[in-house]
Amino acid sequence: MNEHKKYSTKQLLQVAMFGCISFILMFICTSLPMFPPFLKVDISEIPAVIMLASGGPFEAVFVSLIKNLLHLSVTQSAGIGELINFVLSASFIVLIHFLYTKTKKLKISFLLSTVIISIISAVVNYFIMFPLYTIILGVNKEMILKSVASFNPFVINVGYYFILIIIPFNLLKFTIVSVLSYNIQAKIKGEFKK
Repeated sequence: MNEHKKYSTKQLLQVAMFGCISFILMFICTSLPMFPPFLKVDISEIPAVIMLASGGPFEAVFVSLIKNLLHLSVTQSAGIGELINFVLSASFIVLIHFLYTKTKKLKISFLLSTVIISIISAVVNYFIMFPLYTIILGVNKEMILKSVASFNPFVINVGYYFILIIIPFNLLKFTIVSVLSYNIQAKIKGEFKK
C-alpha cells in the first residue's frame, strides 16, 4: 500500500457522510432492563464497520472520531463518554481489521473482536472513566458504584461492577453491532481492506 495515500473528494465526503450517519444513530438507543439506565445500546459503530470494508481502517476510525466530535455538542459527560466511546469504537474497528487480515474469516473476526472489546471495556472504564469522572466531574469511583448498586444490589465492589455490568453490557452491545454489520456486509458483498 502506498504510504502517502491520497484521498479524493469523494472519499473524504464518504467518510464525513458516514460520520454524520453514525452520529445520528447514537440517538437511536435504548436502555436495557438488566443494566443501569445510563448505559444505552446503540448501533452507531455500523457505519464505521461498513467504512472499514469500503475504505480501510484509517477511514473507519475517522468515522468514529467525527461521530464523537459531533456528539460533543450535546454531551452530558463533559466529553468523557465521547472519549470512551471513541476508544472502544476505534479499538473494535482495529481488532476486526487485524483479525480479518490474519484469519480471512469475517465471522471469526467479528466474534473475537466482540469478546476482546468487552474485556478491553473494563480496562478503559478503570483507567479512563473512573479517573476522569473524579478529576473533571468530582464523581469518584465509590459514588459510581453506589449509584449502580442502587440499581443492582449485587454490585458490591469494582470487580462486580465489571463482571456484572460493564463486560456483559459491552458483550451484548458489540454482539448486536457485529450481527447487524455482518449481515449488511454480506448483502453489499464488501471485502475488508488489507
